Amino acid sequence: MTQEPIAIIGIGCRFPGGIDDPASFWNFLKGGGDAIQEVPADRWNPDKFYDPDPVVPGKMNSRCGGFLSQIDQFDASFFGISGAEAARLDPQQRIALEVAWEALEDAGQVLERLAGSDTGVFMGAFSRDYSYLQLDDLDTITAHTLTSSNLNMVPNRISYWFDFTGPSLPVDAGCASSLVAVHLACSSIWQGDCRLALAGGVNVICKPEISIALSKAFLLASDGRCKSFAANADGMGRAEGAGVVVLKPLTQAVSDGDAIYAAIRGSAFNQNGRGNSFTAPEGRSQQAAIRKAYEKAGIAPQRVRYVEAQGSGTRLTDEVEAMAIGSVIGGDRPPGSECVIGSVKTNIGHAEAAAGIASLIKATLAIAHRQIPPHLHCQFPNLNIPWQDLRLRVPSALEPLADPEDGFPIAGVNALGIGGTNVHVVLQAIELDSSNLSESAVSESPSEPHLFILSAQRPAALTALVSKYLEWFNHQTTCRISLTDICYTVSLRRSHHRHRLAFIVHSQAQLVENLKAFLTEQQPFPASLLYPTPLHILAERYCQGESIDWHSLYSSQGRFVRLPTYPWQRLRYWHESEASWQRRVGSEPASVSPGSTDSDQSSSTVLEDWLKATGGDRIQRLISYFQDQVAQVLNCSPAHLDVQQPLNRMGIDSLTAVSFRSQIANHLKIDLPIEQLMASPSIAELAQLCHEQLVWQRLSASDSSTQETAEDVETLMI
Repeated sequence: MTQEPIAIIGIGCRFPGGIDDPASFWNFLKGGGDAIQEVPADRWNPDKFYDPDPVVPGKMNSRCGGFLSQIDQFDASFFGISGAEAARLDPQQRIALEVAWEALEDAGQVLERLAGSDTGVFMGAFSRDYSYLQLDDLDTITAHTLTSSNLNMVPNRISYWFDFTGPSLPVDAGCASSLVAVHLACSSIWQGDCRLALAGGVNVICKPEISIALSKAFLLASDGRCKSFAANADGMGRAEGAGVVVLKPLTQAVSDGDAIYAAIRGSAFNQNGRGNSFTAPEGRSQQAAIRKAYEKAGIAPQRVRYVEAQGSGTRLTDEVEAMAIGSVIGGDRPPGSECVIGSVKTNIGHAEAAAGIASLIKATLAIAHRQIPPHLHCQFPNLNIPWQDLRLRVPSALEPLADPEDGFPIAGVNALGIGGTNVHVVLQAIELDSSNLSESAVSESPSEPHLFILSAQRPAALTALVSKYLEWFNHQTTCRISLTDICYTVSLRRSHHRHRLAFIVHSQAQLVENLKAFLTEQQPFPASLLYPTPLHILAERYCQGESIDWHSLYSSQGRFVRLPTYPWQRLRYWHESEASWQRRVGSEPASVSPGSTDSDQSSSTVLEDWLKATGGDRIQRLISYFQDQVAQVLNCSPAHLDVQQPLNRMGIDSLTAVSFRSQIANHLKIDLPIEQLMASPSIAELAQLCHEQLVWQRLSASDSSTQETAEDVETLMI
């Protein structure tokens, strides 16, 4: 070994087939799930753009693919983003934010402790579909179109919201983007640029043009399915998806008590150079990248038990990739010890910028569970691939991934990108620990009391979180989960939000009953007792919003286990011109969230209202004015705005602040310094600032020969 292994301690994912967490992904994979469906009506009309002949102009030879649900919905308020900005925000940024949060919660990393840290973010992304939807109508472009259309905002949005100060890098290496992002994240940790990293990718498909282009290149599977390594492979099936892994040096992860899925031992990537074709794969370069990854890991390639391959589903790419993998990994293996290869694309389709992270997550879960999921749509393998000579085979059913005699199982993840990028990541299992899979076998005395807490940003989210826990408990039928570990995790390994509940329980059964009762009674904490115990006092203090030092409660007990993640409370946010919608789906568009609009109040009206008012009413008039302005930007009711809350907490960013400054100059004739707006005052503070400016303007406009008295100034100021 030449470098310390890097632990994968958390996973967040969103893939076709209703997959929204690692557990659902694993159940889907081991059951041989197939997520391919007909193109949803909100993407484009498949009848309008379909023709079985791939060369027909303006048509594609497939009407299917792998698609996510509700890409038009987002929990904007959780992330402090206004409705107007959310409507402009690329769904890839929205999904990346949610999946990053889920990955960190899955890893037990608390936001408050990470804020200001050198945590790095590396995200693969290259689709610009949503930008093109917005740019279709020049008259509707706003300042937020700028931040939506730039792909560097995908990782930067995450870094900004979580307050990470480490490297924040978008990666576009074609279909290898997200696995290259993992390689760069590991390299950044090894080089000391960051001590924790998030790596992954995201892909959303909104428009039919790229599918039409793939059809013209005979690269689009007619049934939308990737039949990787199969004799009848006829192209790729496009898919959406997102995935993020949380990475930390292995020794640090062990020291911090993190649960670990697997360890990354090494990685490498390169470029084809001037190969046979600019777009075709190059076997020698792939071999070089694979070989280098194992050299850096200090592992003999023949020890590899499983390779999660690119497996695009095009015959040429599959044949070149299989030959490259077999040439490096299959050599010197005795008969009967073949390396198993598979591809997640047969389950969910080709997720493009998120394809590599989907492959990594599948291989990671396979290692953690010591099982290899079945590879689909390959009843008859490609005969141009010399399977026996390469010592490779494709799994047709779920099979064990047993520990070899020379250590823990090793797996490789391979990815290729159009244009010539090759990347390979080496994974190794760690000592099997049930805590990796949310399972622990410690039990407590039934009489021992425990304090269980939950929190959310809104009451509806708290109710939804309780429901998620009840569902989770309902599925924990094969093992005992330590109640101490559960209570430790929700206390010390979760962020704490405004709306809270707390229960004192003696067993899991009692906890489940309390959770059920909460759904009907909405009782946030135990009723007052004549002689409250210390735990009762803690519960009541917590529910009243106090910050509690939980370390004192769990000084010598409790370990982290994986628990349900935050339940998003999504609303619809979408912006697209009617003309663009008509071209795609041929029907009337659904209602869309409006963007920000300028107030129709004239400058004379605003100033006249201020002058007509007297005393404190003048400030109140300005408060009402700014409430209306902010409400238009945030797409909400003025009554819902807290005039004492900082503007940035409401979702007002620098772009909106510049727009505000222009409106203030137009309506109030005040040249407010941009620094004052960037300091993010509250509406009340902003009204006071403008009031003072107007006062001094009135005084300055009076007869210069007349000296204003202190009484005059005081009269105007009040």
